[in-house]
Amino acid sequence: MVQHTLTEGKDRRRSMMLKKNGELDSSLLYNARKTAHSNPDAWAKFIWHNKAPPRVKFFAWLLSQGRIQCKTVLRKKGVVDNTICEVCQATEETPAHIIFGCNYARQFWGAIRIQTEADWLIQAIKELQPPNHIPAKYFTTFILLCCWHIWKRRNNAVFRKDRTALNTARVACKSEAYLWGARLPRDDRIMQPVLAGFSRGLSASQQCFSLTTNQHQSGLSGQKPTNEQADCYNLVFCDR
Repeated sequence: MVQHTLTEGKDRRRSMMLKKNGELDSSLLYNARKTAHSNPDAWAKFIWHNKAPPRVKFFAWLLSQGRIQCKTVLRKKGVVDNTICEVCQATEETPAHIIFGCNYARQFWGAIRIQTEADWLIQAIKELQPPNHIPAKYFTTFILLCCWHIWKRRNNAVFRKDRTALNTARVACKSEAYLWGARLPRDDRIMQPVLAGFSRGLSASQQCFSLTTNQHQSGLSGQKPTNEQADCYNLVFCDR
């Protein structure tokens, strides 16, 4: 039997998973858990390689795991008894229902001409393909922006009894898109996305979401987008 003598000195950690300062490196543990033959997590690429702000990425990760604080999750925690969606009063409030099934969510996706189905599972988010009227570059960021505002509108309806109209949500998307555009690489900031809301008095064919070139930013940077870039980013998401 090996005997060890305890001393009054400071304990020393010995592990291959330590940083130089002696702290545990959790990233090494995470990488070690993955085998060389394991498939990369599609959700991880979709979320963590996104240009959305960190808090939205964290929300998206909870959403992908079915852990956002919707009523079905709260019932499992013993917080609520009733799981019916407070927005539409139609069915159970699950993560997928909030994003795809609720009446408001269906109207939102329909307004920007992205085809979804009410019975889709939440995994469908990462499988959405950019339609012809939306540029593929940063499409995943655009999707998270939409999901984030659908979730915020749900929270306003539940906690503030504020059933914000669809047009108001579009204005909020527009304001936040300006801020998110600052997270793009410098060369792409001249194409900072602007989600223009619906205006009163416009005909249905004129009411649209617009993804346009930020000309002011272009002037500041001294760069001018090419015709190809302008065609790609000067898009209109119209209800036709």
